[in-house]
Amino acid sequence: VTSETIHGMNGELFRGITHSFAYDGEAGTGPVTNDTYAWGLKLDYDAESGGPFTVGEAVYIGGSSAKRGRILALDDNGTTGSMVLYMEAGTPADNDAIAGQTSSATANVNGSPVGQSTGGGVGVFLAVDDDGTTGNIYMQLTRGTAPADNAILYESTNVANTITVNGSPTQRTVSPEYIGQSTGSNVIGAY
Repeated sequence: VTSETIHGMNGELFRGITHSFAYDGEAGTGPVTNDTYAWGLKLDYDAESGGPFTVGEAVYIGGSSAKRGRILALDDNGTTGSMVLYMEAGTPADNDAIAGQTSSATANVNGSPVGQSTGGGVGVFLAVDDDGTTGNIYMQLTRGTAPADNAILYESTNVANTITVNGSPTQRTVSPEYIGQSTGSNVIGAY
């Protein structure tokens, strides 16, 4: 048995390009092929203790499950940092307490969160046409829902690197065609 990876992910999870879109508003270092970006509600935090938080864990905000989400991306700098959340309920506010449900990490929201008040997602960039501060992205959606027009996307390990979706993303049909010989481990699907 071998462990094959394609674009940094397990080959069995690779589906090819599921969405494409134009972007503008590039800030920080521009996107490159194989980058993972997340979109949702981005919040900064301070006074972290008992951490670190972990990507994928559920968090309760404001002392109860009335405000809750799941961490899609994390830029942890020790006692401060930023996270992008897929919000399931509620809207966090400045100074709300954040409690990690798996890591037992705690922190406080620092400032006003920005972005989507509900939903979010993660995608792996399979091809990038970067024209400076604008360009086109061809990605595989790996978690959540596709980004919408004007959604801000954050690099998963450095949320200071951002792009903004310019127009509605196009969903690509992944064809169920076999690629290669029938050896029992075929790759199915390609755009």
